Amino acid sequence: MSVVSTGQRRLLTVAAAVWGGYVVVDLTAIVLGHRRVVQYADLLLGTVAEVLVVALLWVRAAGPTRERRAWRLFALAWSCYCASELAHDVVGLRTGAPAPAGTGLEAGFLACYVVLFRAVGKLLWPQRAGGGVGHLAESLGLVLLLGALVQQFVVRPLAASSGLPLSEVSLWLLIAAADVLVAACAGFVAFGARGDPRWWYLAAGMVVVSAGHVVHSVVFLRRSEQAGSGLDLLWTGGLLLVGVAATQPARPVPLRPLSQRSIMAAPALVLPGCIVLLATGSAHPLGTEVVLACLVATAAALVRWAGAQRELLDLAQYRHEALTDELTGIPNRRALLLEIDRRIARRRPFSLAVLDLDRFKAVNDGLGHAAGDELLRQVVRRLATALPGGSVLARLGGDELAAVLPGADLDAARAGVERGHRALAVSYDLHGHRVHVGASVGLAAYPGNARDGAELLRLADGAMYAAKAEGGTVRVVTGGDAEHAADAGRATGELLRVAQLRTALGLDDGAGAADLAAAGRLVLHYQPQVDLRDHAVVGVEALVRWVHPRWGLLGPDAFLHLTEQHALVHRFTRWALDTALRETAGWAAAGHDLRVAVNLSASSLRDDELPGHVERTLRRYGRPADRLQLEVTESLALADQLGAGAVLPQLSSLGVSLSVDDFGTGYSSLAYLQRKVFDEVKLDRSFVGGVGRDERSGAIAASTIWLAHQLDLRIVAEGIESPETAEHLAGLGCDVGQGFLHCRPLPAAELCRWLDGRRGRVPAQV
Repeated sequence: MSVVSTGQRRLLTVAAAVWGGYVVVDLTAIVLGHRRVVQYADLLLGTVAEVLVVALLWVRAAGPTRERRAWRLFALAWSCYCASELAHDVVGLRTGAPAPAGTGLEAGFLACYVVLFRAVGKLLWPQRAGGGVGHLAESLGLVLLLGALVQQFVVRPLAASSGLPLSEVSLWLLIAAADVLVAACAGFVAFGARGDPRWWYLAAGMVVVSAGHVVHSVVFLRRSEQAGSGLDLLWTGGLLLVGVAATQPARPVPLRPLSQRSIMAAPALVLPGCIVLLATGSAHPLGTEVVLACLVATAAALVRWAGAQRELLDLAQYRHEALTDELTGIPNRRALLLEIDRRIARRRPFSLAVLDLDRFKAVNDGLGHAAGDELLRQVVRRLATALPGGSVLARLGGDELAAVLPGADLDAARAGVERGHRALAVSYDLHGHRVHVGASVGLAAYPGNARDGAELLRLADGAMYAAKAEGGTVRVVTGGDAEHAADAGRATGELLRVAQLRTALGLDDGAGAADLAAAGRLVLHYQPQVDLRDHAVVGVEALVRWVHPRWGLLGPDAFLHLTEQHALVHRFTRWALDTALRETAGWAAAGHDLRVAVNLSASSLRDDELPGHVERTLRRYGRPADRLQLEVTESLALADQLGAGAVLPQLSSLGVSLSVDDFGTGYSSLAYLQRKVFDEVKLDRSFVGGVGRDERSGAIAASTIWLAHQLDLRIVAEGIESPETAEHLAGLGCDVGQGFLHCRPLPAAELCRWLDGRRGRVPAQV
């Protein structure tokens, strides 16, 4: 918004006061017949008022707004005008008669209108790049074409009929015509610029100036012109209204985008106009000045045409960049919405798929943003190949994509989306790292599910969240309102879970008692780990649970992914470490000094502050470092990321035990084990369940146990549910086992009672 200073208003006030005195003096002198007094008033009071307004325009042009170039042109135009008018007043005062045309004193008038047209355009389109030769040529071409038409069809006939010199008739009629054109332009804009009074003042000012020039032309054609006629009052009054326009603050209206039509408008008008006018010369002889004006206007139009081609190329580039995602090269959200609106306007049926990548944040946190960017590019390439022909793939932002699939066949659209979904499930190679990510997809159809773009996007987005809640599937919106509501409810439910999870973690400082009660609380349950040789409890694994008043006891699958997606994982890890060490310290005081295992996420392995936090927490609760074990899951498959950072070596140097969880299910197990930071391997339950019954499972378990012992690593078998399985694993040399055979995960208090019942079988040291 323009900021109009007090100084500008004061200049306008002084100019208005001077003009008021000028009116009184002029009218009194005209009534009394003292034309000499009128001439002096024109020269002194009129000039002072005009100089004040011009000064006001220059001050306005210096303001810190995007319109300052437009007002600079206005100031320049009226400076030229006032210079010529002052020269005419001086000549009239000295000779007692109006200055004749052709003396060069009218040069300021002509320059004024060329610049004035450009000023109006610049005020209308302030975002257009600087004046430039092309834009000046645009104004010059239009003014010369108008002048040539008026000269040929109005001025020359009037000069011939009146017997007056052609040059003098041309000067005043062309100026009057230019006034009318500028006033018409300003008035036309004023009708469309509602709420912006500047255009009304500008139009009114040009009408008043035009009135003065029209009256002067009529008087001149009647050969009754005299010095001191008082017409300068009108010209000065019109300029004063332009000054009023300059002191009006601009209204906050959106920028008008340039189009091919607006850029090519001037050449499209001037070139044909000049050709047609020159062609009429065969029937009606053209004046030399008309031919010359047409030739110069044609040259100006050609210059503008050449500049317009460059502007059109720039405009096309800007539009491409505005509608294209820089990272992937596909359309962005704005382009997608335009495509949806275009198809709906044409009533063409289509389907909209919204896709969100699973575990994308883990890739960003684990391997860095460069790897995440490369993953997005690979995802886009796969989808572009898998989706049906004619589909428009776009990036909504982050790891969220969308696709417009043409046609009314929803089954075909679903088949194409599922093909893309399967293509995304294949592993990715990111700078030498093998990574697996999935995707959740929601699909909705127009016009079957929605009648407008906003509703269609909302439904597809809700279906995508429903698919994510189902574990990363493809969810299609059918025609039922209940299903629409259910999908929207799932999306809303996820937002509610995130908000309540933040409250449960203590991150919502504004939460009241009701909020805390509704959020429930996070707790740890513990599953014992038992030595398979002597059946002694050697440790426990901490497993997170969410005790919720509405949803009951929630396992980690219901909410852990939210900590990754919403940047809560570091705070969650610190809460788990603090809780586990505090509760095991209480057990140690009761005689159960056990090692506790806490799981880490990929994001935690990029947290440089984690080792310091672990050290401080161990010291706070008086726990030896070897009584804490940190488990790193292999299922993330972020190859070599574990050994690339400094976090794991720092944790190992503290004396903390490190374990590879879910061993055998990932893609870089041996690369992990090459690192000397690990002390333990956990054999995944998928191999443990078949031991003793399935030959292949037994072979995998036996080879893994042998490999771990060769690397001097302790091995733990997960998911033991029968005595036969435990006995077989013990025979293979497995060190430790955990599972329902020994005990289900229990809250801290219940586990302590369970341990009391086995007190004689718990070793003092492990």
